[in-house]
Amino acid sequence: MKQTKSVLQFTNLYLAFTEATETEDKETLNMIKELISEYQPDLCIFTGNQIYAGDKEKGLAHYQLFLEFMNQFDIKIATTFCNRDAVDEDMKSELRQMEAEISQNYVKKAYRKVVNHKEAYVIEVKKQGKLLHQLYMIDNGTDGAIEQAHITWLQDVQNTTLDQYSYVPKHNLLFTHHPIIEPMNSKIDMYHNSSEYSVVNSNQLFSLVKDLGNIDGIFCGHSYDDDFSTSHQGIDVNYGRTSGFSLYSNLAPGARLIELNEDEAYTHRIVESVNDEADEVLSEAQLIEEIYNL
Repeated sequence: MKQTKSVLQFTNLYLAFTEATETEDKETLNMIKELISEYQPDLCIFTGNQIYAGDKEKGLAHYQLFLEFMNQFDIKIATTFCNRDAVDEDMKSELRQMEAEISQNYVKKAYRKVVNHKEAYVIEVKKQGKLLHQLYMIDNGTDGAIEQAHITWLQDVQNTTLDQYSYVPKHNLLFTHHPIIEPMNSKIDMYHNSSEYSVVNSNQLFSLVKDLGNIDGIFCGHSYDDDFSTSHQGIDVNYGRTSGFSLYSNLAPGARLIELNEDEAYTHRIVESVNDEADEVLSEAQLIEEIYNL
């Protein structure tokens, strides 16, 4: 097996940067730093709820702190959003503008399409100019719904890729925040606490993924207490491990490590922080200073 690229998927950071959450925020940031140092990924994907935006002004300030924290790493990052990142859908455009202006390592977005403030784009994974994988990022919004235009977009991207490269990679992945099928209706191979209320049914998108035949797995976030993986009609469906220390979860905060292999299906596993003990409690000013100096 020849490994080509590795990805760390983080979800539900819930960074709030308040006095009440300063210890947990620091633990979350330290865990991100620790996992990046340990696994040296080529890409970090954040699948929603990076921050807890109580209001717009504070939310934008918090997102700036998050982006500046990630600038210390020489690693590409990619994001999608959910209900806690923005107080309204209009705010998402400002968050994306901040990513373009502040982030020093944001991934290049191919085939970008925004519909009803929800953004879809493709991360092209290449080696020596050869397109090996396409990672599809789709924002399914605060309502969890996949836009019909984004289902059409997925098919169009595949057609355009075929025209441009004369082939479409065989092993691709799709990332979003809400699950796109009801895992309660599938055969669960391993699970913790599957939460039926947290699942959004988007069978039309799943049917297209199945028909395309070149998307091996779907990765989501959303549920705090789920990190199970299952196979549904030949497609892997994977819950990301909650990464934020401020959330009430039965699972230790962590991430999912995904290894992309040339001409082979991906492999993946959950990784956790080695040290889950909180450091000393810092003031908000000290915490912000720590972010810039980490």
